[in-house]
Amino acid sequence: MGLIHMIVIDEHIRSVSFIVFLQAPENTVWEATDAVLKALQLEKEVLASFLNIHSKAQARNDPHLIDFVETVFLTEQYDAMEELSTMATKFERAGTGLGEYIVDKNLQ
Repeated sequence: MGLIHMIVIDEHIRSVSFIVFLQAPENTVWEATDAVLKALQLEKEVLASFLNIHSKAQARNDPHLIDFVETVFLTEQYDAMEELSTMATKFERAGTGLGEYIVDKNLQ
């Protein structure tokens, strides 16, 4: 969803371009706790990128891009980060065995 929206922005505003570099993760086998913490770290990096776009839009005085980034991306990022933080907290409080069971039951 996010990539499609960015492509649409690029078609309408030629001065905005986005390059995304995807790197393979350093681990191929993950514990559930480590995977959630890594996902939370990646979400924070994505949020920082959207905040950078937001600040550039403010510098250019582009209220439409500001509104678009705020309504579509920033709320989605905050919601995803909150969900991952909740999972990480459950893992820490209940341990890996019971924590994984509780998170798995909540995801079903």
